[in-house]
Amino acid sequence: MRISLIIPISVAACALHALAASDRAAEFRFYKDLQLRGTGPQEDILITPLDSEVYNGTQAGCPDIRIFDKHLLEMPYVLEKSAETQMQSIRRESAGKTTSLRELPDNRIEVTWDLVDKEPPVTSFTIESPLKNFEKHASVFGVAPDGKEVELVHEAMICDYSRYMDVRHMEVALVENSFRRYRIRIDDIVDKQSSPLTELEHTYRQGDLAEQKDRTTVERRTLRIESIRGWHTVAEERIVKDHKASYAPLSFNTEQKPKDRLTVVTIRMRREPLTALAIETPDRNFSRSVTLEATVMNGVRKTWRILATAQISFVQFRSFHDEKLKIEFPEQRAEEYRLTIRNADNAPLHITGIRAEGNVYRLCWLTRPDLGMRVYYGSEAAGAPSYDTATVLASLGKGVQGVEGKLLPQQANPVFRSSTLGSRRILESKGLFIAAVCLVVALLGWGLFRAGRKIETTKEE
Repeated sequence: MRISLIIPISVAACALHALAASDRAAEFRFYKDLQLRGTGPQEDILITPLDSEVYNGTQAGCPDIRIFDKHLLEMPYVLEKSAETQMQSIRRESAGKTTSLRELPDNRIEVTWDLVDKEPPVTSFTIESPLKNFEKHASVFGVAPDGKEVELVHEAMICDYSRYMDVRHMEVALVENSFRRYRIRIDDIVDKQSSPLTELEHTYRQGDLAEQKDRTTVERRTLRIESIRGWHTVAEERIVKDHKASYAPLSFNTEQKPKDRLTVVTIRMRREPLTALAIETPDRNFSRSVTLEATVMNGVRKTWRILATAQISFVQFRSFHDEKLKIEFPEQRAEEYRLTIRNADNAPLHITGIRAEGNVYRLCWLTRPDLGMRVYYGSEAAGAPSYDTATVLASLGKGVQGVEGKLLPQQANPVFRSSTLGSRRILESKGLFIAAVCLVVALLGWGLFRAGRKIETTKEE
């Protein structure tokens, strides 16, 4: 009787297990083998960053990733955003004061500025003035206790180009120094500027216009300095921020729309977790407003969603250089981006390339590196797994070093069957569990029935 009960139950259990095991890999379209930098029989922490092929083949949030060993045993893992520790310098205003000002020959002035108390040496000065539309040069000298001067910066440009665009630069950076007293010399303190308006002078003789002259007004302007502020850098502090990586676009296309005075750049990506895009251009001295959009799929319908509006610029004139070509936005995984540049009456920019930047996600799990693991992905039905790996890894502490792994090129899963999409969910569903219980009960009843028949046969004999 015992044998007759055990056999059908074992057969049913083995059938369910075999069905589940054979179905695991068939649910995913792709897989990647791992290349490990360190291998061995001991258990270790494996850390593997995802690549563009995985991002392109997974759902949003990457819930359809599974790791199996060579025996098709599922490996619990945690998917985390990669972070890095960087050093940050904190810029603070220095306590100091202007102690003297004197005029020099050749239309120059010299300001003496002293640190107070035990403030650290100055690393830069900001010259504040209400003057607009100008270009000056400032030199800074460090003064030693014996009165000797050392030039720290030679004719650094300070300027304001408000007449043409929103560009203003009033900071003078210094080389590393240990001085307590500084002298700031500014050239061309008084300049001449022609008025943009022209005055017409008419001369009449006997009621008729005899002569007409254009007269331009020249204004003498003085660079009024409201204040000079010194800055220094305090001790560096450690900060943790998201690790960024560069991602190459699949392609980009530039379309000019002269009637609308627009340049539209369409960028195709592989659904990487991007946080910034930047243009590459040989053009200089421009400032344009831009709008960045990304595709959103509503079923089979594609729409566009605005990610950011910004101002891109590149100003390079003599020694002055200011570049702002990067557009930042919240993390986005899209297949297509659209950058609209408003040219106004300016010539369109010549776009030669696109730089993409984004976050990095990585898989972390506990296992033996010699088990021949594969990372499977690409299922439309697989949901996010629920593992306790994150808790286990957190309990080990930050001092434990892991083995770094690299994902090899993508392979098509040869056992993938579209009919099996979601079958693992079915195997884990409540309905299938009830059906399995009914099957076992039926087999158990059949076994009891056979056992009862044998007992009756024995009594008759």
